[in-house]
Amino acid sequence: MQALSANNGGNAPCSGLAPKSHNRDDFPSAVKQLVFKRAAGICSNPDCNHATVGPHTLDTKFVNIGVVAHICAASPGGPRYDRTMDVVRRKSIKNAVYLCQDCAKLIDSDEIKYNPQLLVQWKKMHEDRIASSVGKPMPISSYPTDSASIYSDPRLEMAKHEFHRKNRDSAYNLYFTVLGDAIDAKANHHFLSRIHAFLELCQPIDQTSITHKSQTPLLLKSYKPLALLATAVLPPTEEYLSKLFPKIAWKREIAILKRYGCLTNDKDYIILRKSARMSILTDKDEARNIHEQWVRALEPIKEHVDTALWLSLHYIALKRYEEALCLVSDIACSIDTDIWNKMYLDLLLQIHKTDLMRRVCADTRLRCFNSIGICYTSLGKYRDGILTFLKLRRLSAKYHNVWALGQSHINIGVAYYRSGEIKKAISAYKEAVIHARKTNDKWLLAGC
Repeated sequence: MQALSANNGGNAPCSGLAPKSHNRDDFPSAVKQLVFKRAAGICSNPDCNHATVGPHTLDTKFVNIGVVAHICAASPGGPRYDRTMDVVRRKSIKNAVYLCQDCAKLIDSDEIKYNPQLLVQWKKMHEDRIASSVGKPMPISSYPTDSASIYSDPRLEMAKHEFHRKNRDSAYNLYFTVLGDAIDAKANHHFLSRIHAFLELCQPIDQTSITHKSQTPLLLKSYKPLALLATAVLPPTEEYLSKLFPKIAWKREIAILKRYGCLTNDKDYIILRKSARMSILTDKDEARNIHEQWVRALEPIKEHVDTALWLSLHYIALKRYEEALCLVSDIACSIDTDIWNKMYLDLLLQIHKTDLMRRVCADTRLRCFNSIGICYTSLGKYRDGILTFLKLRRLSAKYHNVWALGQSHINIGVAYYRSGEIKKAISAYKEAVIHARKTNDKWLLAGC
């Protein structure tokens, strides 16, 4: 491997200063320059991605900790040396990969793990990523991203000043510049710690009273829109958000989040980037409190077919499985449009495949089977509907549920009738009438 320049600065980004040997097939200067530029001065190790070039204290110098490393060693006895490789190929760009000094040492410490195939893969992936980023804003990773060092960021002092002047918009703009940098850098530190740091700068907080769980209200108080977007079970539109949470100026808040790269580029829906969303969802207590916010907003309008779908997923997130399955089952029985029928059927089938069905009572499971059969029938999938109702009949007898048994009789009759099997439909209707009279089920008898 060959260093590009010394750590204390240099005059050219690729001036190889490593001692040379007559037995080594070192890279020509032109090759080193090309490798450096193709990697954009960033380590090719996907687990590192560290920048290797930066300014020196002196204006006439720069710091470079980058290395143009040999994939197959430059001399016999070196890591990954290939006897079959000729000198021209050994000194060519195909045998070179750009790394930081730490990673260059790492790959030579275990040549079995860091084999030529892996290094070639690193190089290709890295150069593809750099190629796709040309002409686009590069993420800023040099700002502090943990709760201790973020206090020292000078932009937060400016935000604090604006906050005390009651310029909240300006304060949040400044703060979310720092936040956007942290998100773009894909920081793995807890997202709430940055919110907490900002609030601590802006208002007096009793440090002794702050615990891990008590930080949730700070998140909701500081920037509720971000928390709501992070826990949205489905991508919302700006119009939908404005109706559910009218006290929030969504147009302004969305503009702020877009400006600092917190949102994806979707034209129709407001979608938070995964790095920002997952940083909030890492704390179960915080996520639960925010899901409760959604539930309180959605429950008053849960009779709507679209709202019920949203609400059921938030119920599931809160482990309120009985409420989720009952809501979905009831709405699915009354849908008359194919697109919503399909959506509810897909959801019910997904729930059926998981262990959620085991976490609810037998009556709720039977309601789900009945709704699945109705959705199948409404979509013209009569054979699937009939099989579902037959299964419902068996389970109803097993659990001694007279309501579900009556539903299996009448609904399988509907499926038979729509599929053209009139005789079977008549037989099923007769069984439904007998069952309704036997159990005094007036609703079922009226349906027959």
